[in-house]
Amino acid sequence: MKINLFLNNYFTQYNKNFMRPKVNFPISLLEKLSNKHFIILRGEPTLYKEFQEVLTYLNRNDFQYLITTDAENPIQLITYKGPIQYVSFNYDGLLNNSLRGNRLYLQKNILKICDFLTSKKSLMRLNYTISPFNRETFYADIGILNYIKTKYPRMKRPYFSIYQQGPYFVQEQFIWTPIDVGMIDKLNKASLLTDRSLRQLVAYHDRATYKCIAPENELNITPDGKVHLCLSYKFNDIIGNLNTQTLQEIINDSKDERDGCGDCQHKEKCFLANHFKDNINGQTR
Repeated sequence: MKINLFLNNYFTQYNKNFMRPKVNFPISLLEKLSNKHFIILRGEPTLYKEFQEVLTYLNRNDFQYLITTDAENPIQLITYKGPIQYVSFNYDGLLNNSLRGNRLYLQKNILKICDFLTSKKSLMRLNYTISPFNRETFYADIGILNYIKTKYPRMKRPYFSIYQQGPYFVQEQFIWTPIDVGMIDKLNKASLLTDRSLRQLVAYHDRATYKCIAPENELNITPDGKVHLCLSYKFNDIIGNLNTQTLQEIINDSKDERDGCGDCQHKEKCFLANHFKDNINGQTR
């Protein structure tokens, strides 16, 4: 199972001033996690004061993990002495720095961290979100993504997300972000798509039927220790609390509720990039 662990309360807010997170995950609750699960560190981990202690704990206890970051504070990564397994950079192409709070240093920071991680033989990837804000620069962004992938031998092909309403991208009314065949074809010819990414984008374009398996296979923990049903429309549904329960208790107690989300009433308004994994065309595995 994947565990989305928010070390602080930072969420992407496009075209708004960057705000430093104020709520942090209690590091003592790390002991509630199990290395049976894959940990995804979210929020902005590089602004978490005890970030290096978190890495040491995960490494020492044989966890598999992925760090997601805007690259706000590269020092936290490039001064870490131990191994770093896998880092995913949130990156929106040519307009990345301005879209993410007018932080003109972000792309420079990403490359600085990539140089460091290459020497440590860490895996890396770019997480590119296709949105209304970078639609005009999309084809230029393909060249940038390909350049970065080629430059760093430990860089995997990009992961592609779709902009949607939710805790990450708040909008009053859902807008289906358009993706045309030409965009998919261009990404594919640039060798930027894995087979799975290609199938996901095609399925999104075709409005293919599917069953949502995200709540069944993922837990989402916010800095207050609460566990949320999903990262999208059911984000406000709380299914547990690490402050008062063990992780296994939460998994066991919420199983029926999570398994029952396959035909969620919000499916038609939910971005498929994060939820459309092994469930293409109605398959549940």
